[in-house]
Amino acid sequence: MKKKWIAVLTAMTIVTTTVVPQAAITAQAAPVTEESIGLLGASTTTGAEKDSNGDGVSDNGFVYQVSGTTATITAYRGTATALTVPLRIEVGASTSGSTATTAATYDVTVIGSAAFAGNAGLTTVTMQGGTPTSGSGSSSTATAAVGLQTIGDRAFYGCPSLTTVTIPATAITIGSQAFSDCPALNALNVTAGNQRYISNDGVLYQYVGYNSGAVGSYNTYTLMQYPSGKTSTTFAVPASIASRLTAIGQGAFAGAQTLTSVTLPETVESIGAEAFRNCSALTSITIPSKVTNISSYAFSGCSALATVSIPSTVTSIADGAFQNCYALSAIALPEKLTTISNSTFYGCSKLSEVTIPMGVVNIGATAFAYCTSLVKITIPTSVTAIGANAFLGVNGLTMYCHSGSPAANYASSNKIGVVMTYTVRFLSDTGTLLKSEEVVYGSSATAPAMPERPGYKLEWSSSFKNVMSDLSVTAVYKRVYTVTFIDKYRNKRSTDEVEYGKGAQAPKWTMSGYTLKWDKNFSSVTGDMTVYASWKDPRTGFVIDKNTKKPSKVDTELTKGTVTYRVTNANVQNPRVCYVSNSNAEARTISIPKTVTVNGVKYSVSSIGDEAFESNTNLTTLTIGANVSSIGSKAFYRCKKLSSVKISSKKLGTIGDKAFYGIQNNALFSAYRSKLKSYQSKLKSSGINTTIRLKAIG
Repeated sequence: MKKKWIAVLTAMTIVTTTVVPQAAITAQAAPVTEESIGLLGASTTTGAEKDSNGDGVSDNGFVYQVSGTTATITAYRGTATALTVPLRIEVGASTSGSTATTAATYDVTVIGSAAFAGNAGLTTVTMQGGTPTSGSGSSSTATAAVGLQTIGDRAFYGCPSLTTVTIPATAITIGSQAFSDCPALNALNVTAGNQRYISNDGVLYQYVGYNSGAVGSYNTYTLMQYPSGKTSTTFAVPASIASRLTAIGQGAFAGAQTLTSVTLPETVESIGAEAFRNCSALTSITIPSKVTNISSYAFSGCSALATVSIPSTVTSIADGAFQNCYALSAIALPEKLTTISNSTFYGCSKLSEVTIPMGVVNIGATAFAYCTSLVKITIPTSVTAIGANAFLGVNGLTMYCHSGSPAANYASSNKIGVVMTYTVRFLSDTGTLLKSEEVVYGSSATAPAMPERPGYKLEWSSSFKNVMSDLSVTAVYKRVYTVTFIDKYRNKRSTDEVEYGKGAQAPKWTMSGYTLKWDKNFSSVTGDMTVYASWKDPRTGFVIDKNTKKPSKVDTELTKGTVTYRVTNANVQNPRVCYVSNSNAEARTISIPKTVTVNGVKYSVSSIGDEAFESNTNLTTLTIGANVSSIGSKAFYRCKKLSSVKISSKKLGTIGDKAFYGIQNNALFSAYRSKLKSYQSKLKSSGINTTIRLKAIG
């Protein structure tokens, strides 16, 4: 008989390490059995005792509820600080005379809700996975334990000394805020191989969209718990997780009192209730643009939070979301917002001015209670209900609201000062309401952003710059043409968009000594136009227009053939260059031109540079162009074969030092008769050392 009972018990307790679906755990619920129990592998407990509180069966400080083949830990009343959660318990083993009663074995698969909550002694907790173990006595077995599968809601909530938790690979479900508000907790470690949860730098994440196939076969992550005992001041989700992080779990950062900034990736779509509750050092937060709801008490007690960036996607702000954010001085509420719930901004004592966007229907009870610095709040006509004590403890408040609106009636009933506003409604060109805004008498409304339509210009049907009554304004798209004004060097000067048949506005443009003329009439525009400027010097008749080339800048070197020139004057009407050098050292005859054209610009050659032909022993014949007014020092120094120089210029005023020193003796200089004596004198004073002959021309 004894052997038969053992065989039956063995058959009941054989399990594998395969993860059991959560649905199976739920299905095992049954009436609680109260029996004497013992840890498998330890001495079998004899003499059954009920738990003193009548909660179930107990052993070694653990209180259990047992059902089927599994046990749930419902409480712990022991004194251990470093605790290992048992894999199995034995229930009912006893000996009476020569008769032994075989114990029933239960796998510990569940830690119940709040089972260890508030335990002041715990420092470390290790939860075991499904590894093979063996018992003692008549219930000895070699089957593998199932391992812990479920950690209930708030299971270890508020354990003040807890520093480290090890979560087994067998864990399938971890409840909400299971490890929240543990001020010493610095690491949540997940055993390798868990297919539902991971830890990174002690932070707990859940796989979402889990597929029962290979490990890591999932879609996204949820950040379940940031250990509130970590001492870091900043936190950013690691890149390997950030791209697929879609949710911040309930109470995920609650009580993390050293964090000053948290960077959330744009992939985040939801932030759970109490997510950042009592993060007392947090100074700013940017809520990702995919978030549509700010959950209850999400930032409650963030006493240092000074700035919050709320995206336009948010439609509701739940109860107490920013309660007791004492440093919050300003808040920009999104235009799609429909609800401000109870106590949303309760105790935000620095908040001074708030504008409720059109579309908000309800302001909850105590929503702005004890916002002691609040002096101005604008409430639109869309608000139909204001909860009890919404502005309790707020003195000196002025409410900006529409005459006869529920807000105005509320203000009158609660002796709140009122400034009446008017409603400006912006409509699309098809009559769709784009935006409504409450505007104080005599002030201006702000138009909504409108899409551009190529070839059309947006106008509004009436002005909204000095609002004195309720007003509806409609968008009007008018067909327009673009007139482009081009300057004298083909650069775009300005553009003007003009309605059909109307005149364009030319740029205001002056140039000293010149008169401006445009090449087309733009007083009655019927299509897109390009208009070119032209400038005329009335004294000379010189014209600068779209065909005029712009001279190069002063000191720019230009090359034409073998000759190098340097720009000395960049005036478009009279650009000038200096003849610098000639790379053809074999040339025997050189003619300095009157002008030279480079890159389409005609330059006057007005000078010959210093040392331009120094020691050129091949040069014999030289002609100096009609525009040359100066010859540089040593320009023709020691050109010993130079025997003929023709000066075609009447402008030559300067001949530099030793410009012709060392040229051939008895060299012939030809110049205009009227200039011959003057040039003879200049040559002599320049330091020429040879005898020269003079010949008059013209």
